[in-house]
Amino acid sequence: MSADPESRGSFVNHEATKEPRIRRQQQVAVIGASGAEEGSEAWRLAEEVGRRLAEAGVALICGGGGGVMEAASRAAAEAGGEWGTLSEIGFARVIGHEVVALRSWELDGRERMRGGPGVVAAETAEEAVAAALAAL
Repeated sequence: MSADPESRGSFVNHEATKEPRIRRQQQVAVIGASGAEEGSEAWRLAEEVGRRLAEAGVALICGGGGGVMEAASRAAAEAGGEWGTLSEIGFARVIGHEVVALRSWELDGRERMRGGPGVVAAETAEEAVAAALAAL
């Protein structure tokens, strides 16, 4: 069975059994302020993140709103990448995935949440994409 370049997954043969198995495209979620205006620093950073993720071959997942999510989605699509939607950052933490915060909030809490475990701070789009790709 050949992989369809428009699909979200591709079929590969499992080495041990020679049975077809689905290999899913890696995905990275991007969320941010819906009020970020086109041309603002946040908009430009989001565009760079979206472009870099598409160039790395991962699907961009975002909340689908305007601002940061629109900029990242648009740039990913223009770079030939794929994008989808995701409604909450908390979902990533519930299932144990790291979250990369690009010039964003700092998370802290009490006891086991002290220091914001699972949240990686980044200052540049390049750092954010590198951290996201390293976490895949």
